Amino acid sequence: MKGCNISMDRLYTSVEVYNSLLKNDITMIGTWNTNRQGVPVELKKVDKDTPVNSSVTWYQIDDESDLPAAKKNKMILTSYVVKKSGGQKKNCLVMSSVPVVRGVTKDDKATKPQIIKLYDYSKGGTDVFDQHIGGYSTKPKCNKWPHVVFYFLLDTIRVNAQTVWALNNGVNPRQVDSYAWGLKLVEALTKPAIGMRNRVGLGAYTLSCVNLFAPPAPFTSFVGTPAIYPTRGELRSHCRDCLAGLQGVGYKAKRVKLGKVKTICQGCGSPRCSKHLTSLCSSCSK
Repeated sequence: MKGCNISMDRLYTSVEVYNSLLKNDITMIGTWNTNRQGVPVELKKVDKDTPVNSSVTWYQIDDESDLPAAKKNKMILTSYVVKKSGGQKKNCLVMSSVPVVRGVTKDDKATKPQIIKLYDYSKGGTDVFDQHIGGYSTKPKCNKWPHVVFYFLLDTIRVNAQTVWALNNGVNPRQVDSYAWGLKLVEALTKPAIGMRNRVGLGAYTLSCVNLFAPPAPFTSFVGTPAIYPTRGELRSHCRDCLAGLQGVGYKAKRVKLGKVKTICQGCGSPRCSKHLTSLCSSCSK
């Protein structure tokens, strides 16, 4: 990605990211919160006398760095004062490492600096990313910051995985159905865990939902398999097949009345009663 430019929003913009990209010959441009570390005090304040649509540009050149001249820290900060809907003034701060773009624009009835216009023109990827996250997000209604960060990471991983999958399969990422792709992703991640879930004791509705996503595995015959378990266990336990037939209402009461056995299957080692055991001689089991 050397020689490329990355446009980002205020969530990712920081001095650390700026320096890391510049060392790899990657320029960046992005909005920056005024409460972040490293913002000059002169650019944070917005006085009452500050006119709307006014701008201030601040430059920082790291002359003490040992890097070549092309890779030296040349930070450009542009402060642009706008008026919010409530009448208050807001400081729009943009960090950039691209060559200085001088002048202003008036095409949208506002005297914007050229660097602001460049950001508006090149930020399309961030807007598309926000739209992908906002359309189908995993974030619940919770304001605890660990949860907010965790679910944001999940949404970011989902969007990036969808983009990588589309590029690897020769499909335009904009033409991929996010809902259908997300549903396939959920099924691929949850089916293994649902398939390993113990279905004994589940209600009829829950069991039907589990079987819908992960149908039960077909019965496997152990005839011809050498015995690896003894015929009787040390502890008395409920028969697995009898427990499987106690689904639905009154499960707990029926389980209390169900007897326990010590006989176990020599193929899988699970307890079985006499109704669900088949006795075979050594010749027939081969």
